[in-house]
Amino acid sequence: MQGQQRPAGMLKTDQRDALALANQLYSQLELGVQVATTLQLIRRLVPATDAAVHLKGLIRHRDELIHETTRRKNKLTAICDDLFPEWRRMLKDPNAPVALALREQFPTPHALATASLSTLQQLRGGAHSLSDAKLVTLQRLAADSLGAKDRARQRSLVLEQPQLIRALRLLREHSAQLETEIGDRNQSPRHPGPRRADPAVVSRDRVGESCHHHRGGWLAPQFPLGVRAQVVLRLGARCRPIGEHPGSSSVDAWGKENDEAGIVPRRLAGDP
Repeated sequence: MQGQQRPAGMLKTDQRDALALANQLYSQLELGVQVATTLQLIRRLVPATDAAVHLKGLIRHRDELIHETTRRKNKLTAICDDLFPEWRRMLKDPNAPVALALREQFPTPHALATASLSTLQQLRGGAHSLSDAKLVTLQRLAADSLGAKDRARQRSLVLEQPQLIRALRLLREHSAQLETEIGDRNQSPRHPGPRRADPAVVSRDRVGESCHHHRGGWLAPQFPLGVRAQVVLRLGARCRPIGEHPGSSSVDAWGKENDEAGIVPRRLAGDP
């Protein structure tokens, strides 16, 4: 429930706050009184199921993996722009699997420019986004690259790049395993919910209680609208309308009229 604002001019005391909260809880949960705004609506706290608890941990770990994957990809993109800024002319994603395979095997533009075409074709595999013509163009761009020329800078980037590539692959592998686990958990058969009671089988205690709520408000959380209407009609002959006394002619006539019209097709279980 949302926090409520105290009426103006009223001093704060624990007794007043407890009384206001108790009245609101009793009115909504026990009497079923409707509220004017959703801010005053009280919702029952349902304990989480085992599936929800399990999925909560998986989703939290998935968010962590996505965050770490994004960090590694950003670092690898920055290294690619520093070492070989012309790379994106051929491959827009420098962190694609085929791009990572080429970058890991040939970390510098010079190594890529001096590699044989057959070796590049083997590393390319079945990637259709990188044709032979693009491989040749990529080697030509590597030969005239404007990337970092400082030897010390290149050595530090060449050392960092393969480590980041292996870390990114491991994160992607873990993410794939996690997605599989989440998918299997969502597709697992769910436990059936609570069965709805037969409207014709209602205990005599609830029948007596319904005499005070003959409009069927006490059945709202248990029965749909159509079933609740049937129960109210079946119990109507036994419920005394407000202001009427037992044995009055209006109550007897109302029940007799319903019986004759077929509204009460059968008695409740346990009725004489």
